[in-house]
Amino acid sequence: MRRLTHIVTHHSITPRDLPLALSLRSFDRTHKARLHKYKNALGHYIAYHYVIAGNGDYKQTRPFGSVGYHAGNWSMNKESIGICLTGNFDKEKPSPAQLKTLIEIIGGLRDSFGNLKVIGHKDVKGVTKSCPGKNFPELK
Repeated sequence: MRRLTHIVTHHSITPRDLPLALSLRSFDRTHKARLHKYKNALGHYIAYHYVIAGNGDYKQTRPFGSVGYHAGNWSMNKESIGICLTGNFDKEKPSPAQLKTLIEIIGGLRDSFGNLKVIGHKDVKGVTKSCPGKNFPELK
């Protein structure tokens, strides 16, 4: 198992309230075209380890032992779990259901892997994006 130190949060910039299955199909298609040639062990090309829809539904899309290409920095990718919430949080806020699910997932990851530091994608060295958006709450 790889050494994990961080959880990196993301927003999708796609509609927040699309059903999870539609978001997953869209992410899988675009990530396959941009980043990946092979499906991971969970059957997806998605770069994130989890995707959380607006209603709080979620899916693990990448095994924890598999490096996700989500952080824009190889060093951080190797040591992190990527979690993407659907929506554009420069324009709207995450739903209460999304935040509840996110907190539960973070708690489970910390139970399994220790006190992982939670950061936004924008906090990764070398990243110039606003992700996960100005309306995304700071998490500890």
